[in-house]
Amino acid sequence: MDFSVIIPNFNGAKFLSDCLKSLLAAAKHCPGTNLEIILSDNASTDNSLTVFKKYSHNFIVHRTNLGFGEAVNHAALLATKPYLLVTNNDLKLDLHWFEKITKAINLYPKAACYYGLVLNKTGDLIESEGFKYFSSGRCKNINNGLLYRHSRESGNLYKKIWGAPASLIVYRRSVFEKLGGFDSRFFAYIEDVDFSFRLHYQGFVTMYIPQAISYHLGGATSNKMGNLRAYMTLRNWLFFLKKNYSPKQIILNLPAIFLERLKNLKYFLVSTPAKLWLSQIRTLWIDLLNFDHLYDHRH
Repeated sequence: MDFSVIIPNFNGAKFLSDCLKSLLAAAKHCPGTNLEIILSDNASTDNSLTVFKKYSHNFIVHRTNLGFGEAVNHAALLATKPYLLVTNNDLKLDLHWFEKITKAINLYPKAACYYGLVLNKTGDLIESEGFKYFSSGRCKNINNGLLYRHSRESGNLYKKIWGAPASLIVYRRSVFEKLGGFDSRFFAYIEDVDFSFRLHYQGFVTMYIPQAISYHLGGATSNKMGNLRAYMTLRNWLFFLKKNYSPKQIILNLPAIFLERLKNLKYFLVSTPAKLWLSQIRTLWIDLLNFDHLYDHRH
């Protein structure tokens, strides 16, 4: 099976080596697996490229930070393999990951996405078994934070799920291209929810493969960027609703939507220095009003 591996990166040198070593080891463990690895670097100032060049010379360097989704989109334009494997730079694959994913692809060749079980870095807690979506504009990682018990995942328990995070996922390249890739207006966070929403709405299938295990350090980039996650979560859920919900859907779900946005707002206020509240809310509001004209979007 042939995969184009896309790694969006911003100052992730500390994690890249372990990620790449696990990718290559898992591919070697699954005969017939061929990887084309592409690093899409968002103007890193660390030695990410030096680290990456030890494994591959297939990379793009952007002059500015384009965000997660657009970095993936640029790399996808260079990809030549039928399957796009998008991974964060702080993921480590289990040795059997490609073996399990390839088996699922052969069994369900018409699926659009394939997502494995993502555990925390120590492997004792579940980070995600895919997305569960709520009409209130809320999306949660299935079984997030629960203890992982290996016996629970025995057997071929493949199942269809609503969607999945892009922390480590395989997309059929033809489908990714048909839907236009990620929406660059989200910059970071919720772009994978938006893509899952579009896939689901158009009838494409996402398969969950619990035997394909990986380990996620989590927040390797955003932990260094202040209140980025809190601000983007508030901003992008408003973007998401504006983009994907009709006025009728907003009205029908208004109480639940209002409560969810209050949670986003609380997270933002708690995570952000008070002196930045007004300026960031003002920027958010301007972006929301000009959403259709933000960046060089294609959706």
